[in-house]
Amino acid sequence: MVSILPLLIYLIIPVVMLIAGILAHRGKAFWATWMMLIGSILVVIGLAGMIASMAMIYGNLGSTAPMARGTGSSMRIVLMAIAGLGSLFGSLAYAAGLIGLCARWGATARRAAELEELTQSLITERSQNQN
Repeated sequence: MVSILPLLIYLIIPVVMLIAGILAHRGKAFWATWMMLIGSILVVIGLAGMIASMAMIYGNLGSTAPMARGTGSSMRIVLMAIAGLGSLFGSLAYAAGLIGLCARWGATARRAAELEELTQSLITERSQNQN
């Protein structure tokens, strides 16, 4: 029986991360959006590499050919480790980019609120001067 939770974790979440990175980068390209985009690409490639190497490792388990199991298995495990590290570093890069993007949007919202407050005070001061 196949559970739906690994499908969500390994397929849907990286695709959502990739779409969010692309949309954020299209909005405004700066270091945080680049980090999100590169991080999401690394996560997708890393997870695809892990799935491919697992398929190669477990594909030979039922084979009766001599040395089918041992042929290149260390290389497959190294490939899986590299793909896992790529996915890990991609997740860290995406998180750093997301934090940077949120910090920038927070600063922009604060400046907009200050500007609105300043505009409102100028309007009230101007209306008092006219009376």
